[in-house]
Amino acid sequence: MSSKDRVLKSVFLVTVLSVIGKITGFFREASIAAYYGAGTASDAYFVAYTLPSILFFIIGASMGVIFVPMYLKQLKRDEKSACNFAS
Repeated sequence: MSSKDRVLKSVFLVTVLSVIGKITGFFREASIAAYYGAGTASDAYFVAYTLPSILFFIIGASMGVIFVPMYLKQLKRDEKSACNFAS
């Protein structure tokens, strides 16, 4: 399998999983709306769910942007120092 084929396969897989995640998220929110209705109880749930979700996203995104380049730099220098850096 060529490098281009692997990239296309990876892009396709990420796209499919992303769409599945969006669909399940829609059904989760539709189920909550059906159970609790549109009112203060569902609003409280969505606020309580959204705040930790945003923090998780920010931390996860920053790990990819900050940690990975630093780890790869350490890995180029020395594999043991990269392991120490990661742990």
